[in-house]
Amino acid sequence: MRQACSPASTCPGTASSPERSRTFQVQGDSNQTLAGTLEDGDHVDLVATFKYPDGCSNPCIHLTRTVLRNVKVLHAPAGPAVGSKLTSGLQSNFPVMLLVTDNQAQKLDFTTTEAGGTSSDVHWSLTLRPVVHSADSPEGVTSENQVMRDGLRGGQLARAFRGGK
Repeated sequence: MRQACSPASTCPGTASSPERSRTFQVQGDSNQTLAGTLEDGDHVDLVATFKYPDGCSNPCIHLTRTVLRNVKVLHAPAGPAVGSKLTSGLQSNFPVMLLVTDNQAQKLDFTTTEAGGTSSDVHWSLTLRPVVHSADSPEGVTSENQVMRDGLRGGQLARAFRGGK
């Protein structure tokens, strides 16, 4: 579930935000939102895996990419309650409030809306960026094929795709 905050004057942390900024709240499980790890003022990336084509049965292609980069956390989610079961955090919603541009708000809404549907064609997570000297790799998309082949040499690839023989 997601929620846009408007007007900006009623949202915490947005009084001096740039003109094209939007405050956007998303909810996810504790792993998606880094509940208990994130702090107000941190910066995160939004990484998502999409099933393509949308709504496919088999064969489907899964593609992962960084959808948004360097998004400021205005309000971080608290972690699961002390003494709660480790698995209970996966069933709860932990809201996180983010400061995004107007264009980023569209991508954030699309990604989290698609992930909230019953088709489960999208999975998203926030990733914490380093506080200092944060850098980005070039834009790209990762596929199942890349994950399976990355770092393997000819003989290893041949064995892997012959079923280990």
